[in-house]
Amino acid sequence: MKTLPLLTLLGIAPLCGGQLPVIADAYVSPTVPASNFGALPQLSVGGGSQALLQFDLSMLPPGFDPNAVLRATLVLFVNRVGAQGRLDAAPILSPWAEATVNDAAKPVIGATIVTSDMITAGNTYIRMDVTAQVKSWVAAPFSAYGLALRANAGTPQLALFADSKENTATSHPAYIEILFQGPAGPTGPQGLQGIQGIQGVRGATGATGPQGIQGIQGPAGPVGLTWYYYTESIAGEQTAWWSNSCPTGSVAISGACGHRDANGASDDIVLNYVGPDFSNMRKWRCFFENTSSDSRAIRSGVLCTTAPSGNVRESALPVNPDASVEGLPPTVELKTFHDPNGVVRERHSAPRQQLKEAVREK
Repeated sequence: MKTLPLLTLLGIAPLCGGQLPVIADAYVSPTVPASNFGALPQLSVGGGSQALLQFDLSMLPPGFDPNAVLRATLVLFVNRVGAQGRLDAAPILSPWAEATVNDAAKPVIGATIVTSDMITAGNTYIRMDVTAQVKSWVAAPFSAYGLALRANAGTPQLALFADSKENTATSHPAYIEILFQGPAGPTGPQGLQGIQGIQGVRGATGATGPQGIQGIQGPAGPVGLTWYYYTESIAGEQTAWWSNSCPTGSVAISGACGHRDANGASDDIVLNYVGPDFSNMRKWRCFFENTSSDSRAIRSGVLCTTAPSGNVRESALPVNPDASVEGLPPTVELKTFHDPNGVVRERHSAPRQQLKEAVREK
């Protein structure tokens, strides 16, 4: 018996091949029903004679899965043909013994399972597919009584002689060639990564998604921002109130006041108030004191923005010292300047000593 692995792939169940050798062969003839021909070197088929073959299944492990049998082929060597014809193969359904079997006591033979092609000449092999029958034997090994070979009913004239296992001259006994799926082998190491394939064709553009919901609009920011600033001077021991007014149609949103220079003289300027004029949205006010006896340079400015007219609230109070600046002495001096850009600047000034006395009187 031979068992040959045909293909083994790492990680894949291998395909294995082998042979089921004949362990008993004989023929029976109705012309001599009591005769046994189990020891002859040839098997005669035709004229009512039938060949009987039994095969060894021990090469298959116990519990072998019948579905693992992929193909099974009967191989028979025909050494001589007396008359052409086709050969039928049928299962043997009961026990028999090579040394005692004869036509009068032959085993039960079933229906034909496969028919060969036309056999026209000797000294050649014929092959017949018996896969289904071998699967049946693997599933029920006790039923493996073998195969009977006989002339096909369509060619009853067939007469041939095949080698038996006792033929030492040519030594071509019959056998079943089997191909089956073996168990999976161990996974092999990962192979090298292949080269990257070419890029595929760009697919069609998908449908446009639904429009998202509109967000909440934020508050409007300032528009038309313009910065106006001026440089003036305050005499020694003087107090001054500056009101820088934005042009008509705009609003003061910030301002700046302080000594003009970054030097020691900046300590002489005191800012008592920096902020909006709450009676007029267009004005930004600065309250300076010059504590030195010398004149000091100051700088003031206003940041203006354009806004809808409904947001501009202009005071109806008259521009005079008593109404616009609280707590001024009656001797305060008011000066009004009109900028070419439309900015109105008002300056109230008075000696520091008079202001202090006016505050003490209140």
